[in-house]
Amino acid sequence: KTAEGALAPIEALLEDESGKSYVWVLNGADAPPRKRFVTVGSVRRDGVEILSGLKPGEAVITAGCHAVSEETPVRPFKPGKEGLDG
Repeated sequence: KTAEGALAPIEALLEDESGKSYVWVLNGADAPPRKRFVTVGSVRRDGVEILSGLKPGEAVITAGCHAVSEETPVRPFKPGKEGLDG
């Protein structure tokens, strides 16, 4: 979290064909991912500042983002697990 808003990993940030920035948000283990357009602030060492469109603490997809759609089944990462266990 920053003073202005949320902080997202740089690998979570994507752009559509018109240049608008978005992230894929997870709203629970059983819910499908949702595309969320965001307003980007500064790029920092620890991530990208998100000025609007994402709340601090919301989970975003960081791996395989380019292959995600709203019909893509996803599983949240479990710390300490790898591969299909994670």
